[in-house]
Amino acid sequence: MVPDFGSARSLVGLDAHPAVPLWQANTVPWIKTTDVLEPEERQLWRRYERGLRVVQVGDATRPLSGDKALEWLNEDKLEALLEHLVDEYGTQFRTAITTSQVEDRLEELMEEAGVHRPELMHFGEEKSRNDFEHERVGLVNGYMDPGDDYVLDLLAELDLEAEVETAVDDAGEEYRARGRGFEGEDAETAQEILASVRENHIAQAAGRYARDPTDPDVTATVFVRTDAMPPGFADVQVPGVECVFTDLQEEIVEELRSSKRSKTVREISEAVGCSKEHVRQTLDRLVDTEFGEPSVHVSEGAGTHGATLYSDSGLPSVGYVDLQESPTNPYGDSSRWALAICDPDERGNVDQGMSSRSSDTSTEVWDWRSPPDTCD
Repeated sequence: MVPDFGSARSLVGLDAHPAVPLWQANTVPWIKTTDVLEPEERQLWRRYERGLRVVQVGDATRPLSGDKALEWLNEDKLEALLEHLVDEYGTQFRTAITTSQVEDRLEELMEEAGVHRPELMHFGEEKSRNDFEHERVGLVNGYMDPGDDYVLDLLAELDLEAEVETAVDDAGEEYRARGRGFEGEDAETAQEILASVRENHIAQAAGRYARDPTDPDVTATVFVRTDAMPPGFADVQVPGVECVFTDLQEEIVEELRSSKRSKTVREISEAVGCSKEHVRQTLDRLVDTEFGEPSVHVSEGAGTHGATLYSDSGLPSVGYVDLQESPTNPYGDSSRWALAICDPDERGNVDQGMSSRSSDTSTEVWDWRSPPDTCD
């Protein structure tokens, strides 16, 4: 039940990213909003004071709600990502947040990737929960779409109007166009509402980590696999899954990974049951530095009759993932101020409690016990 704000002069929304139409619908239609912090300021506080780093994985939106959620999960790429997180972070990676429609399947995939007793939440239950407050690594997978009815009903409540964007298939049947667009006079407002809802859930989900800004040892890195997040929310963006092996490539890779010695192309092709050319092309691609450091070691002419030998030097089992983060830019502004409110001493002097890292100039401290002599 939303309280009556009709008599309120001002409101403070804590830890919230809703669009203005949502504020208007839940408070009063004439409300005006002002951000307490700009996106960059909020990012700096989150990164340097709270210790939470947000890594955007890829540039896809990835809706994972509705009847087709499991179809859109894209398990092949997700398996590659989970395997990489396990290899990179070991037992530190054990938690994830996603939609309720795919939560159980994501838990199964995490277990298959080697996560011991994974713990998950789903969107809609993440607010005010601190289950993951001390976790060092987390994953937010996809986003929850509120649906067209939610947006259109809210528009009607605000006496606005828009329609969903549609398209026509080859049979002349009309369907909801891809891209989640709207049409009509208030289409931009509809899009703003949609973005606000999904972005707020993402911000809340990532915010389940690093919950104690007073403790410098409580830090976390959260990998967010969607671009549906507030502006400036991600500290860095990484490509994510670059390549997923085909079934045959997986067999070739596993043959090399499981071997205790170097092997020739002929030996691998005979073990897998494919042509030597296919093995050679696969290995050449793995040797290539297109996806970072080579994961196959090559010894040319070291085998019988001068054959080339191949051995594993860090092969992934299902695909290549690039989560190499570019260094986070340091905060270079030297004019951060610290304010201290102090009692004046008996002589009427005050302790100069406000100082700047870039200046030694004394500054008065506000005498909070006495009102100002004048009021402008």
